[in-house]
Amino acid sequence: MKSLKARPTASPSGLCPSKLTTKRRSKGQAILEYILLLTVSMGIAAIIIKSLVSRNPDSPGALLYRWDHINKEIGRDDPNKSK
Repeated sequence: MKSLKARPTASPSGLCPSKLTTKRRSKGQAILEYILLLTVSMGIAAIIIKSLVSRNPDSPGALLYRWDHINKEIGRDDPNKSK
């Protein structure tokens, strides 16, 4: 007589339980990695934006510094002066 071994039963998804838990783990890991990458990229973006548009009078951001320079250059322009 053959010995009967316990066989894993198939789940509704068609995968055996060990493969199903592995699939769930890898899916959870992918979600976790996505959230971590999103968090890091948002932090880097915030630092870059802060340095570009800082409104501190002592050290303005790069965009505001250039914008102020352009406005002053336009203000110095004399329309009656011929070139």
